[in-house]
Amino acid sequence: MNIYIKTFNRPFYLDRCIRSIKFNVRNYGRIIVLDDGTLRRYQDKLLELHPDVEIVRSNADDDKFRLLREEKFDEITKRYVEPSQFWVQEIEKEKGDYFFLLEDDTWVVNQLDLSAIEQNLSQHKALLLQTWWPPYDVSGDITYQRYSCSDGNQIEYYRPDLSSDMALYKIWVICMAVFERTYFLNNFRGLKRMADEQTQLIRAFQYQQQHPTATFAKTAFKAVYQGWAIPGRATPEYYDLGLRLHLYIDALNEAWYEGRFDVNQSYPYDYDDNYLLPFFQESIVPQSVKAWSQWKKQNIEYLYD
Repeated sequence: MNIYIKTFNRPFYLDRCIRSIKFNVRNYGRIIVLDDGTLRRYQDKLLELHPDVEIVRSNADDDKFRLLREEKFDEITKRYVEPSQFWVQEIEKEKGDYFFLLEDDTWVVNQLDLSAIEQNLSQHKALLLQTWWPPYDVSGDITYQRYSCSDGNQIEYYRPDLSSDMALYKIWVICMAVFERTYFLNNFRGLKRMADEQTQLIRAFQYQQQHPTATFAKTAFKAVYQGWAIPGRATPEYYDLGLRLHLYIDALNEAWYEGRFDVNQSYPYDYDDNYLLPFFQESIVPQSVKAWSQWKKQNIEYLYD
C-alpha cells in the first residue's frame, strides 16, 4: 500500500510526518508527497534528508508563495490548479485498491502494518479506515466485528447511524485514513474547491447507499495525530483575523532549513507553544505574534481530546 502526503510549503511539519512513517509503519510501498508549492530549496533539503521519498509537484512554483506573501489570493486562484484536482489527478494513477493518505501536519503515533491492514480491509469490502476521527456520538452505531492486527492494533468495523448531518463524518474524512481508491475518487473528483466538505459528505452518503454491503472501520485507538502550530489552510479568512500566515510559515521553515528546529519536539504531541514563540519573535512584529497567540487560545484548544 502506498502512502500519500499532501503539502503546501510546510517542511517543518512534513519532515516530522515522514519520520513518523519510517518509525511506525511497516510493509508500505512508496511514500509520495503531493506538493502544491513548497519552495524549491526546501524541496531539495527534504530530498537530502529523505532520498527514498518521491515528490510530485502540481503546476505551483515558487511564485505561488510569493503571491501569498503579497496576499494576492485571486491571482493564485487564476494561475494555479485547484489542489483537489491535483490530488485526484495523482490518485487516479494509483494501481492499488487502497492507499493511506496523510497531510503534512499529521503524523503516525502507533505501529501500523499496512500489508495486514490492506488484506483485512479487502476481505471486509471496507471503503474507509479512519486512523483519526473527530468527536461524535457513537451511541447509535453497531460495531459488528473487531480484528486484531499482527502489529497489536485492532480494527473496529461498524454500521454507522447516519441520522444526523454530523454523523456523516463517520463515513468520510479528507485525510488521516486508508481509503478505497474508487470511494475516494467518487468523493473528490470534479470539486471546484478543496474546502467543499458538504459536497464530499453528500457524495459519501450516496455512495454508501448504493453499496449497502460495503463496510467502514476505524482503528481502536487513534493512530495519527494532527498539529495546529499554524492554521491548516492559507486562505483569506485567516488574514482577515490578522493572521498573516506567510509570516509564521517563513519563520518556522527558515529555522528548520537552518537546522535550528527540532521536528520531534513534544512528539507524539504537537509542538509546544513555548517552543514556537521564540522563532516567531525573532522575525515577526509583536502585533502578529499576539494575533497568533489569541487564535491558538480561542480556536485550537478544543480540538485536542
